[in-house]
Amino acid sequence: MTDHRKPGGAQANRFVAIAALVTAPLLWSSSTILVRALHETMPVIGFSFWRWLFASLLLLPFAWPHLRREWPAVRANIVTLALAGFFGITLFAVVLFNGLKHTTAVNTGVISASEPLWIALVAWLLLRERLRRMQWAGIAIGAIGMIVIASQGSLTGLAQLELNRGDLLVMAAVIIWALYSVLIHKLAGLLRPVTILMVTASLGTVFHLPFYGWELASGEVLTFNLQTVLAIAYGTLFGSVIAFGAWTLGVGLAGANTAGIFLYLIPPYTIGMAALILGEPLELYHVAGGAIIVAGIIVATRRRANRPRVAD
Repeated sequence: MTDHRKPGGAQANRFVAIAALVTAPLLWSSSTILVRALHETMPVIGFSFWRWLFASLLLLPFAWPHLRREWPAVRANIVTLALAGFFGITLFAVVLFNGLKHTTAVNTGVISASEPLWIALVAWLLLRERLRRMQWAGIAIGAIGMIVIASQGSLTGLAQLELNRGDLLVMAAVIIWALYSVLIHKLAGLLRPVTILMVTASLGTVFHLPFYGWELASGEVLTFNLQTVLAIAYGTLFGSVIAFGAWTLGVGLAGANTAGIFLYLIPPYTIGMAALILGEPLELYHVAGGAIIVAGIIVATRRRANRPRVAD
């Protein structure tokens, strides 16, 4: 691990943090397109359970040496790890995937714009972290970009938004993710990222069981065929291991508040991939909103010359 106290250490940490926090939303966006494409033929909780089960098994050989060394710290923080596994691995997926069945992409975009604010609020409540002025400015600029996309560049489009059950579920998922992000930020100084991910993934897989049982009891059974196996394989490697690993690393280096700004990238990522993969139209307001979001991230992640540290 790079020591920020050494020459160039802070800059290297900052680069790694930004790279990780740019990568995670990209992979989650690709997973969102996958779930949207297959949710009518592939039960979403079953998909989430199997991808996390295989992710846990895939992580085991990499995490085991660190897990053995850090076991006393794991035991001392098992409650926090269990909460992170329940909220971030299990409950977030269950709530979000079901919410996407009952709401529109426009509504989801506007609701998701509140994510950095929720992360800031939870971080303040649990960790007493404060946002810098540049972070507040970045949040505001990013929210404007989100609103431009969600309203299709029109005040009329924004005024016509209506809330429904799906919107409430998406809002709940946003709050759940804020809590998860703050919990892993709290753990970042105590455990290596791979240890955090291994333990939370394993516990989260176990926490899936009652929800998976409920889905099976309702008659939604995941059928293993070439399509579902490939989807689970992609979700395991990219949507779970790499994406959550990158997010855990990024939050540990940059802090929950700064990391939250990068969640604004999910809508433009999703829109861009939908245009390339699904052939959906790419409009001028998509490009404009995406550019505003990137500007907000740049503003929020700028550091003053006399504050070289990455972590908030």
